Amino acid sequence: MRQSRPNRTYAFGALKPILVGCLLRVRACLAALRDALDAIVRSRCRIQPGRSYPRARRVKPHAHSNYKLCC
Repeated sequence: MRQSRPNRTYAFGALKPILVGCLLRVRACLAALRDALDAIVRSRCRIQPGRSYPRARRVKPHAHSNYKLCC
C-alpha cells in the first residue's frame, strides 16, 4: 500500500476563503467546509520513500555585521 499525505498548499488554498465563517461558527460554512475537506482528501500526494536531497550551499548576499559599530 502506498503512503500519501494531504497536499498542504492545496489545503491552505481551499480553507482560506471559508476560514472566517468557520471560526465564527456560521452554519452556512458547514457545507463549504465539508466540500473543502472532500477536495483535500481527493488531492493527496504520494510519499516517495528515500527522496531526500542535500541543500546547495549558497553565499549570503550581504557582508557580516558581527561586532561592528552601529553608529
